[in-house]
Amino acid sequence: MVCTNALIDRNLQQQHEQEVAKWKTILRPIIDVILFFSAQSLALRGAVGQLSHSRSGNFLALVSLLAMYDPVFHSHLNKKERVNDFVVKMLSFLENLGLNIVYGRGQSYDGASVMKGYSSGVQACIKEQYQLAIYVHCAPHTLNLVIADSSKVDPGILSFFGVVQKLCTFFSSSNCRWEMLIIASDCALASKQVNEYDPPEDMLIIVSLLERFERPREVANLFSFMYASRLMKLSNSNLQKSCEQMPRHYEQDLDSGLYSELLSLRNILTDNKFSPSSKPINFAQIIVIEDLQEAFTDILTVYKLLLTNAVSIATCERSFSKLKIVKNYCDPLLPKNGYLDWRYFN
Repeated sequence: MVCTNALIDRNLQQQHEQEVAKWKTILRPIIDVILFFSAQSLALRGAVGQLSHSRSGNFLALVSLLAMYDPVFHSHLNKKERVNDFVVKMLSFLENLGLNIVYGRGQSYDGASVMKGYSSGVQACIKEQYQLAIYVHCAPHTLNLVIADSSKVDPGILSFFGVVQKLCTFFSSSNCRWEMLIIASDCALASKQVNEYDPPEDMLIIVSLLERFERPREVANLFSFMYASRLMKLSNSNLQKSCEQMPRHYEQDLDSGLYSELLSLRNILTDNKFSPSSKPINFAQIIVIEDLQEAFTDILTVYKLLLTNAVSIATCERSFSKLKIVKNYCDPLLPKNGYLDWRYFN
């Protein structure tokens, strides 16, 4: 069977052209406004950086005026409204699935500003209504950003990753090219060895790690005393301080008995000589298997919060990527009625 990729390439090209045209429409009036005020030697900034504020300044005031006569520009400036609409639809979808967002204790997204924005992002809108839904930037996405930052240390590394990205984009847009790449890669890896690379030591990598993983580190510190290695070393006073912080974040889920329960659990761990490397899931399983839920109610609740905390969306994105691959594969096979005979996959 001859595989034609004209449809896929044309759709990708059309999407790219539409995105370019949209951003040209948005950027042109902004650039014109800046040039106008610069030519007139007028100040751009105001006392308040909000569009609707009376003291927003010349730039934001004129931008708001221009947006009244340009639908695309107006839609871009009203991102907050679009985010609210998206949040409403998302919460409605979860409700239709029988999931009560009131019990939501975590949320995780990629680094897009519309998702992670601390003032008008999706996570901020959800947390405004449900304060217990703690936001954590997706860990794999964060690691990817750290790698991107570290690649800036050496121009050669930056150039290498740029070429790899372009190659991935070129081959992944066509099923035929992707199959050819797999065949060629298998032959190349079978005949050649990969040389190890010793990355240069640079403070940029360390700073990137600290900044990118700041939020996950805060969540990890909040639950750190629940790990066996940490629990066995803490003094009673420090353990009590850590226990007092938990109800401040999860006041609807915990009572005041966490400290006394942990003292009892620590005695059990000492008597049974549990390994310091034992994981929280092991203790949670023991509490359930031994039917100790009533004795360690708060401990089990904290372990549930820790173990179900949303720290990654990579699995979800991989699922959508697979769906996209299936869709691209099916496009040339789709009949006129738009439905595919699933026997093609057998």
